Amino acid sequence: MGPVAGIPVAVGAFDAHLGGVGVGIAPGTLAKIIGTSTCDMMVSAEKPADIPGLCGIVNGSILPGFYGLEAGQSAVGDIFNWFVNYIKAGDHVELTKAAAKLKPGESGLVALDWNNGNRTILVDPRLTGLMVGQTLHTSRAEIYRALIEATAFGAKAIIDRMREHGVRIDRVVCCGGIAEKNPLLMQIYADITGCEMQVSGSSQACALGAAISAAVLAGGALAVAGVAFQSLTRNPLAEPSLLGVSGGAAFGIVAGERFEMQAGDTCFFPADTIHVFTVTSDTPVKVLVVYAPPYGESPDKVIRPPAA
Repeated sequence: MGPVAGIPVAVGAFDAHLGGVGVGIAPGTLAKIIGTSTCDMMVSAEKPADIPGLCGIVNGSILPGFYGLEAGQSAVGDIFNWFVNYIKAGDHVELTKAAAKLKPGESGLVALDWNNGNRTILVDPRLTGLMVGQTLHTSRAEIYRALIEATAFGAKAIIDRMREHGVRIDRVVCCGGIAEKNPLLMQIYADITGCEMQVSGSSQACALGAAISAAVLAGGALAVAGVAFQSLTRNPLAEPSLLGVSGGAAFGIVAGERFEMQAGDTCFFPADTIHVFTVTSDTPVKVLVVYAPPYGESPDKVIRPPAA
Protein backbone atom coordinates (compact mmCIF):
# COMPACT_ATOMS: atom_id res chain seq x y z
CA MET A 1 0.00 0.00 0.00
CA GLY A 2 2.98 2.28 0.42
CA PRO A 3 1.96 4.21 3.55
CA VAL A 4 4.14 7.12 4.55
CA ALA A 5 6.35 6.48 7.56
CA GLY A 6 5.01 7.92 10.78
CA ILE A 7 1.30 7.45 10.04
CA PRO A 8 -0.45 6.39 13.27
CA VAL A 9 -2.12 2.97 13.00
CA ALA A 10 -4.79 1.98 15.52
CA VAL A 11 -5.17 -1.59 16.67
CA GLY A 12 -8.41 -3.27 17.61
CA ALA A 13 -9.80 -3.28 21.13
CA PHE A 14 -12.62 -4.98 22.97
CA ASP A 15 -15.95 -3.29 22.38
CA ALA A 16 -16.70 -3.42 26.11
CA HIS A 17 -13.41 -1.72 27.00
CA LEU A 18 -14.17 1.09 24.58
CA GLY A 19 -17.67 1.26 26.00
CA GLY A 20 -16.11 1.82 29.39
CA VAL A 21 -14.18 4.77 27.97
CA GLY A 22 -17.37 6.05 26.35
CA VAL A 23 -19.32 6.12 29.62
CA GLY A 24 -16.50 7.82 31.51
CA ILE A 25 -14.87 4.98 33.39
CA ALA A 26 -12.56 6.17 36.17
CA PRO A 27 -11.46 4.94 39.59
CA GLY A 28 -14.59 4.36 41.65
CA THR A 29 -16.86 4.03 38.60
CA LEU A 30 -18.32 0.65 37.65
CA ALA A 31 -19.13 0.61 33.93
CA LYS A 32 -21.83 -1.92 33.00
CA ILE A 33 -22.35 -2.76 29.33
CA ILE A 34 -25.73 -4.51 29.29
CA GLY A 35 -26.67 -6.46 26.16
CA THR A 36 -26.89 -10.13 25.26
CA SER A 37 -24.44 -10.63 28.11
CA THR A 38 -22.87 -8.05 30.43
CA CYS A 39 -19.38 -6.74 30.95
CA ASP A 40 -18.63 -5.09 34.29
CA MET A 41 -15.44 -3.05 34.34
CA MET A 42 -13.47 -0.83 36.67
CA VAL A 43 -10.02 0.74 36.68
CA SER A 44 -7.49 1.23 39.45
CA ALA A 45 -4.30 3.28 39.56
CA GLU A 46 -2.76 0.73 41.91
CA LYS A 47 -2.64 -3.00 41.29
CA PRO A 48 -5.37 -4.53 43.44
CA ALA A 49 -5.02 -7.80 45.27
CA ASP A 50 -6.30 -10.86 43.46
CA ILE A 51 -10.10 -11.06 43.45
CA PRO A 52 -11.32 -14.66 43.08
CA GLY A 53 -13.76 -15.12 40.22
CA LEU A 54 -12.91 -12.00 38.23
CA CYS A 55 -12.19 -12.51 34.55
CA GLY A 56 -8.96 -10.57 34.78
CA ILE A 57 -6.94 -7.77 36.35
CA VAL A 58 -4.78 -6.46 33.52
CA ASN A 59 -2.47 -3.46 33.41
CA GLY A 60 -3.47 -1.06 30.64
CA SER A 61 -6.31 -3.20 29.33
CA ILE A 62 -8.89 -0.38 29.48
CA LEU A 63 -6.96 2.83 30.13
CA PRO A 64 -3.20 3.48 29.87
CA GLY A 65 -1.58 3.63 33.29
CA PHE A 66 -4.47 1.89 35.05
CA TYR A 67 -5.24 -1.70 35.91
CA GLY A 68 -8.47 -2.91 34.34
CA LEU A 69 -10.79 -5.07 36.44
CA GLU A 70 -13.06 -7.18 34.26
CA ALA A 71 -16.11 -9.24 35.23
CA GLY A 72 -19.48 -10.05 33.71
CA GLN A 73 -22.47 -12.32 33.20
CA SER A 74 -22.55 -14.92 30.44
CA ALA A 75 -26.17 -14.23 29.51
CA VAL A 76 -28.61 -11.42 30.22
CA GLY A 77 -30.42 -10.24 27.11
CA ASP A 78 -29.91 -13.72 25.67
CA ILE A 79 -32.02 -15.14 28.50
CA PHE A 80 -34.87 -12.76 27.74
CA ASN A 81 -34.57 -13.51 24.02
CA TRP A 82 -34.63 -17.24 24.75
CA PHE A 83 -37.94 -16.82 26.55
CA VAL A 84 -39.41 -14.61 23.81
CA ASN A 85 -38.01 -16.22 20.65
CA TYR A 86 -37.48 -19.88 21.60
CA ILE A 87 -40.28 -20.43 24.08
CA LYS A 88 -42.51 -18.06 22.05
CA ALA A 89 -43.81 -16.36 25.19
CA GLY A 90 -44.72 -13.04 23.57
CA ASP A 91 -42.76 -9.87 22.91
CA HIS A 92 -40.50 -7.88 25.21
CA VAL A 93 -42.70 -4.80 25.35
CA GLU A 94 -45.83 -6.74 26.26
CA LEU A 95 -44.04 -8.88 28.86
CA THR A 96 -42.30 -5.88 30.43
CA LYS A 97 -45.58 -3.98 30.85
CA ALA A 98 -47.22 -6.99 32.48
CA ALA A 99 -44.20 -7.71 34.70
CA ALA A 100 -44.16 -4.09 35.90
CA LYS A 101 -47.59 -4.62 37.47
CA LEU A 102 -46.23 -7.36 39.76
CA LYS A 103 -44.86 -6.70 43.21
CA PRO A 104 -41.43 -8.06 44.18
CA GLY A 105 -41.80 -11.67 45.31
CA GLU A 106 -45.49 -11.78 44.39
CA SER A 107 -45.12 -14.78 42.07
CA GLY A 108 -43.04 -16.89 44.46
CA LEU A 109 -40.63 -17.70 41.63
CA VAL A 110 -36.88 -17.85 42.14
CA ALA A 111 -34.49 -18.18 39.18
CA LEU A 112 -30.77 -18.46 38.48
CA ASP A 113 -29.24 -16.69 35.46
CA TRP A 114 -26.87 -19.53 34.55
CA ASN A 115 -28.52 -20.40 31.24
CA ASN A 116 -25.15 -19.93 29.52
CA GLY A 117 -22.96 -20.86 32.45
CA ASN A 118 -21.55 -18.42 35.00
CA ARG A 119 -18.73 -16.06 34.11
CA THR A 120 -18.33 -14.23 37.43
CA ILE A 121 -17.89 -15.35 40.13
CA LEU A 122 -18.03 -19.13 39.66
CA VAL A 123 -16.27 -19.17 36.26
CA ASP A 124 -17.97 -22.34 35.04
CA PRO A 125 -19.56 -22.55 31.55
CA ARG A 126 -21.14 -25.91 32.41
CA LEU A 127 -23.59 -24.50 34.93
CA THR A 128 -27.23 -24.32 33.89
CA GLY A 129 -30.20 -22.10 34.66
CA LEU A 130 -32.89 -22.89 37.19
CA MET A 131 -36.38 -21.74 38.12
CA VAL A 132 -38.37 -22.97 41.12
CA GLY A 133 -41.76 -22.14 42.51
CA GLN A 134 -43.92 -22.62 39.42
CA THR A 135 -47.56 -23.67 39.71
CA LEU A 136 -50.37 -24.29 37.24
CA HIS A 137 -51.21 -20.61 37.62
CA THR A 138 -47.75 -19.22 36.85
CA SER A 139 -47.99 -16.59 34.10
CA ARG A 140 -45.59 -15.55 31.34
CA ALA A 141 -45.13 -12.14 32.98
CA GLU A 142 -44.20 -13.76 36.29
CA ILE A 143 -41.54 -15.86 34.59
CA TYR A 144 -40.23 -12.85 32.68
CA ARG A 145 -39.91 -10.81 35.86
CA ALA A 146 -38.21 -13.71 37.64
CA LEU A 147 -35.64 -13.87 34.83
CA ILE A 148 -34.97 -10.14 35.16
CA GLU A 149 -34.57 -10.56 38.93
CA ALA A 150 -32.19 -13.47 38.36
CA THR A 151 -29.88 -11.33 36.24
CA ALA A 152 -30.11 -8.53 38.83
CA PHE A 153 -28.93 -10.88 41.58
CA GLY A 154 -26.12 -11.95 39.25
CA ALA A 155 -25.13 -8.29 38.96
CA LYS A 156 -25.28 -7.93 42.75
CA ALA A 157 -22.95 -10.91 43.19
CA ILE A 158 -20.32 -9.13 41.10
CA ILE A 159 -20.66 -5.84 43.00
CA ASP A 160 -20.52 -7.65 46.34
CA ARG A 161 -17.43 -9.63 45.33
CA MET A 162 -15.55 -6.48 44.32
CA ARG A 163 -16.47 -4.66 47.51
CA GLU A 164 -15.57 -7.66 49.66
CA HIS A 165 -12.03 -7.37 48.30
CA GLY A 166 -11.64 -3.66 48.90
CA VAL A 167 -12.69 -2.20 45.55
CA ARG A 168 -14.40 1.17 46.00
CA ILE A 169 -17.58 1.58 43.93
CA ASP A 170 -18.90 5.14 44.09
CA ARG A 171 -21.24 4.99 41.12
CA VAL A 172 -22.57 2.61 38.49
CA VAL A 173 -22.96 3.80 34.89
CA CYS A 174 -24.84 1.57 32.44
CA CYS A 175 -25.00 1.57 28.67
CA GLY A 176 -26.38 -0.65 25.93
CA GLY A 177 -29.80 -1.18 24.44
CA ILE A 178 -31.36 -2.80 27.51
CA ALA A 179 -30.22 0.02 29.81
CA GLU A 180 -31.86 2.58 27.54
CA LYS A 181 -35.02 0.69 26.59
CA ASN A 182 -36.12 -1.13 29.74
CA PRO A 183 -36.69 1.11 32.78
CA LEU A 184 -38.28 -1.79 34.67
CA LEU A 185 -35.07 -3.80 34.46
CA MET A 186 -33.00 -0.81 35.59
CA GLN A 187 -35.31 -0.21 38.56
CA ILE A 188 -35.12 -3.87 39.59
CA TYR A 189 -31.31 -3.68 39.32
CA ALA A 190 -31.30 -0.58 41.56
CA ASP A 191 -33.65 -2.25 44.06
CA ILE A 192 -31.65 -5.48 44.32
CA THR A 193 -28.10 -4.07 44.24
CA GLY A 194 -28.94 -1.04 46.38
CA CYS A 195 -27.00 1.10 43.91
CA GLU A 196 -28.11 4.10 41.94
CA MET A 197 -28.12 3.11 38.27
CA GLN A 198 -26.98 5.89 35.96
CA VAL A 199 -27.65 5.51 32.23
CA SER A 200 -25.03 6.82 29.81
CA GLY A 201 -25.83 10.01 27.93
CA SER A 202 -24.66 8.38 24.70
CA SER A 203 -26.71 5.69 22.98
CA GLN A 204 -23.51 4.55 21.23
CA ALA A 205 -21.08 4.42 24.12
CA CYS A 206 -18.79 1.81 22.54
CA ALA A 207 -18.56 3.81 19.31
CA LEU A 208 -17.93 6.97 21.35
CA GLY A 209 -15.11 5.26 23.22
CA ALA A 210 -13.63 4.10 19.91
CA ALA A 211 -13.77 7.67 18.61
CA ILE A 212 -12.05 8.97 21.75
CA SER A 213 -9.28 6.38 21.41
CA ALA A 214 -8.85 7.13 17.70
CA ALA A 215 -8.61 10.84 18.48
CA VAL A 216 -5.88 10.17 21.04
CA LEU A 217 -3.93 8.24 18.42
CA ALA A 218 -4.51 10.72 15.61
CA GLY A 219 -3.54 13.72 17.69
CA GLY A 220 -4.27 16.15 14.90
CA ALA A 221 -8.01 15.47 14.87
CA LEU A 222 -8.78 17.61 17.92
CA ALA A 223 -11.40 19.79 16.29
CA VAL A 224 -13.19 16.85 14.66
CA ALA A 225 -13.19 14.91 17.91
CA GLY A 226 -14.52 17.95 19.74
CA VAL A 227 -17.48 18.14 17.39
CA ALA A 228 -18.09 14.42 17.84
CA PHE A 229 -18.17 14.77 21.61
CA GLN A 230 -20.60 17.66 21.43
CA SER A 231 -22.97 15.75 19.15
CA LEU A 232 -22.79 12.36 20.86
CA THR A 233 -23.19 13.59 24.43
CA ARG A 234 -26.68 14.76 25.33
CA ASN A 235 -25.48 16.64 28.38
CA PRO A 236 -23.51 19.90 28.39
CA LEU A 237 -19.77 19.65 28.95
CA ALA A 238 -19.85 22.25 31.72
CA GLU A 239 -18.36 20.12 34.48
CA PRO A 240 -16.12 17.47 32.93
CA SER A 241 -14.15 15.06 35.08
CA LEU A 242 -10.92 13.89 33.51
CA LEU A 243 -9.73 10.34 33.24
CA GLY A 244 -6.12 9.51 33.88
CA VAL A 245 -5.99 11.50 37.12
CA SER A 246 -4.60 9.73 40.14
CA GLY A 247 -2.52 10.68 43.14
CA GLY A 248 -2.21 14.31 42.10
CA ALA A 249 -0.92 13.52 38.61
CA ALA A 250 -2.59 13.50 35.21
CA PHE A 251 -1.72 11.34 32.23
CA GLY A 252 -2.03 12.11 28.55
CA ILE A 253 -0.35 11.67 25.20
CA VAL A 254 2.05 14.14 23.51
CA ALA A 255 3.34 13.24 20.05
CA GLY A 256 2.59 9.61 20.74
CA GLU A 257 4.48 9.58 24.03
CA ARG A 258 2.89 9.12 27.44
CA PHE A 259 2.88 12.37 29.41
CA GLU A 260 2.60 12.91 33.14
CA MET A 261 1.49 16.18 34.68
CA GLN A 262 2.24 16.65 38.36
CA ALA A 263 0.04 18.30 40.95
CA GLY A 264 0.31 22.09 40.81
CA ASP A 265 0.35 22.31 37.03
CA THR A 266 -2.58 24.24 35.62
CA CYS A 267 -5.39 22.58 33.67
CA PHE A 268 -7.91 24.36 31.46
CA PHE A 269 -11.10 22.82 30.13
CA PRO A 270 -12.47 24.82 27.18
CA ALA A 271 -16.23 24.29 27.04
CA ASP A 272 -16.43 24.71 23.27
CA THR A 273 -13.58 22.40 22.21
CA ILE A 274 -12.27 19.00 23.03
CA HIS A 275 -10.71 19.21 26.45
CA VAL A 276 -6.95 19.67 26.59
CA PHE A 277 -4.43 20.05 29.32
CA THR A 278 -2.34 23.21 29.21
CA VAL A 279 0.75 22.84 31.35
CA THR A 280 2.00 26.05 32.91
CA SER A 281 5.57 26.54 31.71
CA ASP A 282 7.60 28.88 29.54
CA THR A 283 6.08 27.20 26.48
CA PRO A 284 2.53 25.93 27.12
CA VAL A 285 2.04 22.38 25.92
CA LYS A 286 -1.37 21.08 24.90
CA VAL A 287 -1.96 17.47 25.86
CA LEU A 288 -4.79 15.40 24.45
CA VAL A 289 -6.23 13.12 27.11
CA VAL A 290 -8.92 10.50 27.33
CA TYR A 291 -11.51 12.14 29.53
CA ALA A 292 -14.85 11.34 31.10
CA PRO A 293 -17.87 13.29 29.86
CA PRO A 294 -20.01 14.35 32.81
CA TYR A 295 -22.53 11.53 32.66
CA GLY A 296 -22.18 11.01 36.38
CA GLU A 297 -22.85 14.67 37.12
CA SER A 298 -25.95 15.07 34.93
CA PRO A 299 -26.90 11.73 33.37
CA ASP A 300 -29.88 11.31 31.12
CA LYS A 301 -31.48 8.87 33.52
CA VAL A 302 -30.86 8.02 37.15
CA ILE A 303 -32.67 5.01 38.60
CA ARG A 304 -32.46 4.98 42.39
CA PRO A 305 -33.03 2.14 44.86
CA PRO A 306 -35.80 2.52 47.47
CA ALA A 307 -35.11 4.99 50.24
CA ALA A 308 -33.88 3.38 53.44
